[in-house]
Amino acid sequence: MLWEWANENRHTAINRTPIPRDIHEEWFKRKLKDPNCIIWLLDNAFESLGQIRYDVEDAQAFIDISVVPRFQHYGLGKFIIRQSAGMLLEKHPQVKALVAQIRSDNSVSRKFFASLGFRQTKAGGVEEWKIGITQ
Repeated sequence: MLWEWANENRHTAINRTPIPRDIHEEWFKRKLKDPNCIIWLLDNAFESLGQIRYDVEDAQAFIDISVVPRFQHYGLGKFIIRQSAGMLLEKHPQVKALVAQIRSDNSVSRKFFASLGFRQTKAGGVEEWKIGITQ
């Protein structure tokens, strides 16, 4: 499921090259063992709706989020981030900022993160957008 979502969203990814399944499976195994990586899935009683991943580096958590296309535009992405940020802090209280890395040509993601209060802190082909968080 996550492999399929990753490949469905290559057009918005920093690296647009499709991911072979075996490469993704090895990456996923490493991420599951990494204490600085948290992956959560959002689902209802019937199906998966989306995912969020945080990769913690010191006082920052790099965010990766996706919502199943047919559930987009209902506010689920914002809900996932708002709900998971508190849970992230329970596991990693040292985190002071969330960071989204976004391709400069991805206007949808730029608008999405700006609507949550993220501010652009690095420009270029891959931009960084940050927001401070506290418990």
